[in-house]
Amino acid sequence: MTKNEPGAKLLDNSFPILHNIFIIGIVLKGLNSLTELSISAILFIFPLDSLRAEAVHLSSVKRLEWFRSHNIINISRIENFAAPDMKAFFSWFFLSHGAIKAIIIICLFARWVWAYPLGIVVFSGFVIYQIIEMIQQNNTLLYFVLTILDLFVIILTFNEWHHAKRKMASVTVLDK
Repeated sequence: MTKNEPGAKLLDNSFPILHNIFIIGIVLKGLNSLTELSISAILFIFPLDSLRAEAVHLSSVKRLEWFRSHNIINISRIENFAAPDMKAFFSWFFLSHGAIKAIIIICLFARWVWAYPLGIVVFSGFVIYQIIEMIQQNNTLLYFVLTILDLFVIILTFNEWHHAKRKMASVTVLDK
């Protein structure tokens, strides 16, 4: 890839280290988005009985004991979500959550200046939601990790936005 090709400077040593960390952070958010979209597809596609049977099977798998003991996987909650009304709710919840993140991440990769404040607001909303979930559901480890990732992405997005505005201002001044 040459320096003039699109994406050539996406992850480059000539960029500040914070930019490289920002790229890694939004890639991780993108993977999180794909996971949510996949969960949504599974909930839309598979019948309720299959989901319940898989939840019961997961509760018996010994290799998942560490995840259950650290409250990352709570099989009783998964089984409760397999109610018909909850299945529909979570199908749409994961679809909208994953799609919103995916759209913002694509816009951040495109470096559209308006996407930076939008990303900050949306990711802040996710942080607030995750904190509420940590308090109410006691799923601290998973939500804690996601919240820390979101906080880092918010700080890094703010930094990128600052640099993008400064770059736009210098280009505007040079054009005059």
